[in-house]
Amino acid sequence: MVTEELCNSFDEDHQAIIGHDFGNAVWIQTVEVSISDKILPKNIKEIGKEISVNKAFFDRVLKPLFVDSFDPDMIENKNRYTYAFSDEGRYLNCFEENILEYNFFTYDQMEEILDIVEACVRDGAQRIERRLGGSDAIQMVTFAAHVRRIMAENPDLRLISVLS
Repeated sequence: MVTEELCNSFDEDHQAIIGHDFGNAVWIQTVEVSISDKILPKNIKEIGKEISVNKAFFDRVLKPLFVDSFDPDMIENKNRYTYAFSDEGRYLNCFEENILEYNFFTYDQMEEILDIVEACVRDGAQRIERRLGGSDAIQMVTFAAHVRRIMAENPDLRLISVLS
């Protein structure tokens, strides 16, 4: 019997890992959200495995796809509320980062992002390697495989959170 060994910290060959890296990371996980007028962390239930993505890699390679695909009118995103940096609180209205607030994507939206990531690698792996350097193409494929895995392990859910 082969046991799966899960890495719990980043290195050059592992920019996206299954598990929680406490460093400078973006965390991705399937979730259930209880809809309310003000969606707070207590309204969010994280389910299943978590993916950690090195923040520098995410910002350099993946962030534009997430920002472009973010739907601020989706009820789960529209009703996000935070007290970060404010005693009065405020609604969040865009893709938030660096304040530990959730950004929600449907499985369909995530599939579109992953399709773009995989197409980019398939169509231009050498171009990616020259432009971005290192093993970015491999890391992009690994990232997509990890996200597809957590979605497949939770087929009854419909939302993914992206938190940084």
